[in-house]
Amino acid sequence: MFNALATLAAIESWYDASHSVSFFLPGMNDDSTLLWQQALLRGDVQMKLKLAEQDHFRKHGRLVPPLPADNGVLLRKGLLSQQCMTDLVRPLRDAGWNVKVNEPDDEALYMTIDASHGEKRFSVALLYSCGTENGIYKMLAKECVAVLYCGAPYKQDSFAYGISVYVGPVLGWQPPKAG
Repeated sequence: MFNALATLAAIESWYDASHSVSFFLPGMNDDSTLLWQQALLRGDVQMKLKLAEQDHFRKHGRLVPPLPADNGVLLRKGLLSQQCMTDLVRPLRDAGWNVKVNEPDDEALYMTIDASHGEKRFSVALLYSCGTENGIYKMLAKECVAVLYCGAPYKQDSFAYGISVYVGPVLGWQPPKAG
């Protein structure tokens, strides 16, 4: 980039003889010397700060500092809750069910929904993704009549094997009528 700008400046200075801009860089003065020293000082201070941070984390058994953000749990909770409300709770209510939405698990991999109408009761699970560990599918299948997931059925048979309840995408499931 610098070379391109320098080339353009050289061409302009040759083309227009009325320019009073010199083709050569100006000589160093007190201001330019102070700017150069400031750049060296900042680089030196940043290097020392990074080395001090590195020593601090090594002292506590880590190579890098812990991440300032979460590991995706908050994002999964938000997306899972939103999809639950739009694609699961609304159809259940439209079918006449009273719905209780439970909180997502600690890792926000799934959440359960309890539906009731008079004496009839059932639970449905909503997974964040089809690609969830088989143990979670099996645990949810013990409590729920359906295990649904957000998104497309990506290799569903390799994750949801040994399950006797309905497993599929939440968008493809129709709740039974309450009445």
